[in-house]
Amino acid sequence: MAHSFLCTNPSCGNTIEYAPGTFQIICPKCNTWHLAPTDTESSESDYSTSDDLILPDYEALETTQESILPTEIELEETPVTDSTKTIAEKEPRAVILLEDGTKFSLMEGKNLIGRKNADIVIDDKTISRQHCYIELVIEEDVPECFIYDVGHVEGSPSTNGVFVSGRSLRLQDYERVPIATGTNVKIGAVNFQLFII
Repeated sequence: MAHSFLCTNPSCGNTIEYAPGTFQIICPKCNTWHLAPTDTESSESDYSTSDDLILPDYEALETTQESILPTEIELEETPVTDSTKTIAEKEPRAVILLEDGTKFSLMEGKNLIGRKNADIVIDDKTISRQHCYIELVIEEDVPECFIYDVGHVEGSPSTNGVFVSGRSLRLQDYERVPIATGTNVKIGAVNFQLFII
C-alpha cells in the first residue's frame, strides 16, 4: 500500500505518494526535498487534503537567542598579533546550536564542520569527514555568515550535501550562500540553527 502526504512547500501543496520504507522523497511538481514519515508514525499521517497537513518531524528548534548564548567563555589566553585583545577577551560573534542542545562558537574566518579533522567536529556517520564551511566575516563590527559545501574549496563535494532552510535542493559546489540568524541548516542527518550575536 502506497503512503501519501502533502508537499510542505507553501506554493505547491502537491500530494506525494511514496512506497513504505522510502527515506527521502522529492516532490515531482516543485522539486522540494522531503524526509518520509517514519514507519513508527501512525497511519493517520496518510491524508489527501490541506486541512490535514502534518509537518515532518524536522521542525525549527524552539529556542531564544538568550538561551543559547554562553554567559562566560573559558578559553586559554593566547595573544592575537593583529589586535590588542587576547582570544579569551573576545566574545563569540556567532554560534550554531544542534537539535540536542550542543553549542559551537564560530571564530572569525572559515570554520570547517565535519566528522573528523575539522574545526567543529560532529560525530555522526551521515556527515562527511570534512563536510562544509561556515565563514564568519566581520566588517565594521558587523558580523555576516556564509555557508558552502566543502566542494566549493576542495573540488569534491560532501556525500550527503548541505541544505539551507528555504531551499529545496542541496548547495552546489559553486555556491557560497549568505545565512542570517535563525537559519536552519541540515548536513547529513544533523540539523542545526545559526545565531549571529
